[in-house]
Amino acid sequence: MSPCSSYEIGSLDQERTHDYGDLLRSPEQVWTVVEKVQREPVVITRHGRATAYMVSPQNMPGHQNLQAARRKHSQAVAEFACTGRKHGHESPF
Repeated sequence: MSPCSSYEIGSLDQERTHDYGDLLRSPEQVWTVVEKVQREPVVITRHGRATAYMVSPQNMPGHQNLQAARRKHSQAVAEFACTGRKHGHESPF
């Protein structure tokens, strides 16, 4: 059995996944995935766990902005947790 046989590809915002077990062996399958990425971001899973995300160049700035917003949120939560304790306030987290 090839290591590729357990890979699946699906949409980031949907539960559906598609088995692309021979992804690296078949150029047609690779182009199928490329076409899907051009329409929507996809997640590649192995054994039910996400291993990679693929987005088109057109969607990349939006994903970078989302990642930056998530980082800022995490930093703000961490700062609040630290400063809240210093000033006698309980952290809601």
